[in-house]
Formats: sequence, structure tokens, C-alpha cells
Amino acid sequence: VSTCSPTPATSTRIPEAPFLKYVDARDPKMCVLTRMFLRVHALHGDGDQDREYRHLAASITTDAADFWRSHIVRVKVGKSPAVARAFARMQRDDDLPRDVVREFAKIVNRIHANVVTAIYDDEEADAFILDLREEFDRERRGS
Repeated sequence: VSTCSPTPATSTRIPEAPFLKYVDARDPKMCVLTRMFLRVHALHGDGDQDREYRHLAASITTDAADFWRSHIVRVKVGKSPAVARAFARMQRDDDLPRDVVREFAKIVNRIHANVVTAIYDDEEADAFILDLREEFDRERRGS
């Protein structure tokens, strides 16, 4: 049994490898290039800071797909680049477990109903995320 199939355009055979789903862009949820583009785009990565943003987009390792898809790209945080960057920096530095980051993300997203975070610069966004995180941690400790 061959693991290759002929292509219609040529007689060359292309291996049917399981990794192709990550690079062939047939499914944007699986394609690494598409996912990285969306991450950097949510961080507003263009211009001089593009390298920093690409690094930040790739630096979260624990449940990265869930973090980006569920807490940045698909929700309002993705429309506020400075807050997306602040949230991503917090997760990169603190590496919160999935259940904890989910609870924190709910709070961040709820706030977007009352606060226009799209106008925040990085300093304001970092302070915003820090304040929410301190309050979140206090409530989790019960104090």
C-alpha cells in the first residue's frame, strides 16, 4: 500500500504526511501560518515593533492555541491591540493554567462592555491588566 497519491497536474507523487494539515492552509484552524498571522494581527504587529510582536505571539507555550483562539482572536480583546499585548505578556510571564486563564479572560472580556480599551497605549493596557489581575487574585484567595 502506497502512502503517496498522484497529483492531477503532474506525475510526481506527493507524500500524504500528517503534518501537511499544518501548512497547506486548507483548514485555517489548523494552518500554523494562518494562526500566527491572526496572532500578530491581533497584537497589531506591523512596522518597527513587528519582530517583538512575532516573538510575543510565539512565546506562549502552555495551551497556546486555546489562549489565542478563545481569549484573544475570537473576542473583543483582539480588537484592542494594546490590551491583547498586555494580556499576552501576562500569560507569557505567569503561565497560568488553562482553567485560571479562562476565568481571568471572562473578566477581561466583560469589562469591554463598559471600557473603551481600544484607545489604550501599552502603559495603560499593562496597568489595566495588572489591576484586573490583582483583583482577580484577591477574589480567588478570598480576601
